[in-house]
Amino acid sequence: MPKADLTKWFLIPALAVIFIVAACGGGGEPEEVVFDLQVKDRGLFGSGPEMQVNQNDDVTFNIISDEAASFHLHGYDHELQIAPDTSESFSFIADATGSFPITIHVGAESGGEDHHAKTIEAPPGLSVSVSAAPDDESGANLSIATTGLTFAPDKVDQPHVPGEGHAHVYVDGVKLGRVFANDHYISDMDPGERTIRITLNANSHEQYAIDGQPVEATTTVVIPGEAVDTSEPPAEAEPTEIDLGRLIVLP
Repeated sequence: MPKADLTKWFLIPALAVIFIVAACGGGGEPEEVVFDLQVKDRGLFGSGPEMQVNQNDDVTFNIISDEAASFHLHGYDHELQIAPDTSESFSFIADATGSFPITIHVGAESGGEDHHAKTIEAPPGLSVSVSAAPDDESGANLSIATTGLTFAPDKVDQPHVPGEGHAHVYVDGVKLGRVFANDHYISDMDPGERTIRITLNANSHEQYAIDGQPVEATTTVVIPGEAVDTSEPPAEAEPTEIDLGRLIVLP
């Protein structure tokens, strides 16, 4: 099923979670059930934690989070890597009945398989370079030059097509999200010298590589102000697994 357009969530103040359920009644033919979830402040804001469907319903989860996370539906063993403020989706048939925990894993020790860490052979001539210039509002303007890549925002999560895909942007090793254009702006950066890395990724999210070496580019930018050291983790580690709720599948 296509991903839901979640842009409207940011146009309605205080709206954090929307559940759209299509005719989830028992005793009839399997239904299509869609849950649009927004993870905010490490929880589901504005709704109860239980999501109910019937056995053999066709279930889709659309998830958006205010921080990088790994979404996990236990029992069915579905995991999904989520970049900040980026909609991700998965669908499945709810063939097993019972109560299944839903959690997110956050932080560097989030666990789960990171499909972005996998590589796929790049077509000949694929390359990338990047430069960055600070602005007056603690941000940076990126200029990303690519050869051999066609940005394909409408092909995300679809099968790999050589030479199609998108870029990922990282600051000091932390992934900020996807990039679909040669010009990109990063806001609210910490003062000091920051390292920016750009990778090129396929529609199916694997990172392009040539002879096993990832196709990527790195640059640095100095953000004005009193420098902030981002090399060390917080003194107190935050929880890495947060319980969001449960999926109830009725027979």
